[in-house]
Amino acid sequence: DQMEGKYALVRMDYNVPIETQPDGSIIITSDSRIRLSLKTIEYLLDRQVKIILCSHMGRPKGKPNETLSLGVVAARLSKLL
Repeated sequence: DQMEGKYALVRMDYNVPIETQPDGSIIITSDSRIRLSLKTIEYLLDRQVKIILCSHMGRPKGKPNETLSLGVVAARLSKLL
């Protein structure tokens, strides 16, 4: 396969709806956008492609904002894969 060993930069729409819990933790209220990306990721993984995913969440207005971190998305994606 011509793709084997290559890199792929893939822009994902992981701007998922989140909710902050009373204890300060952040949960995803719908992971449908993450689930929709699985076919693409699995296709590339099956072909031994090294994947770089890029995305963003919300509009942080130029300053770090922990509530807009993609950490919660990365954790959910890891579980689904």
